[in-house]
Amino acid sequence: MTSLFGELDYAVEAQDVAAAFEMLSRYPKDRVFVAVVDGGVAGLIAFHLTPLLHDPLGLGRITALVVSETARGRGVGGLLVAEVERFARTVPCRRIEVSSREYRQAAHRFYRNRGYQDDDRRFLKHIEPAAAMAAG
Repeated sequence: MTSLFGELDYAVEAQDVAAAFEMLSRYPKDRVFVAVVDGGVAGLIAFHLTPLLHDPLGLGRITALVVSETARGRGVGGLLVAEVERFARTVPCRRIEVSSREYRQAAHRFYRNRGYQDDDRRFLKHIEPAAAMAAG
């Protein structure tokens, strides 16, 4: 799966992915779905439910969707999104959000074709984890 993330220019280590899977397994409303084509991992999607104080259904979020270059255009991504949407209805949640870097125009078309709408009201701040600050 690290090679899939590499296709999105994310350098991740196998042990970090394994640790993330272990952590996510403790949260029954979070899921990672994997697509297998011809015996190999062709794609994955990660879904998380964030509880909200103002909405008892919470907010669903797709935090990763990647399909291997060799499997693109074969419907794998669409099937993964459909599976997340099916799961989100059972959690349940009222809406699903996903972010995508500005230059990923093909991804933007992909989401729009599935009924996702642009929303420009997102703010982001990078912070140093406490452990990194203590070590520095």
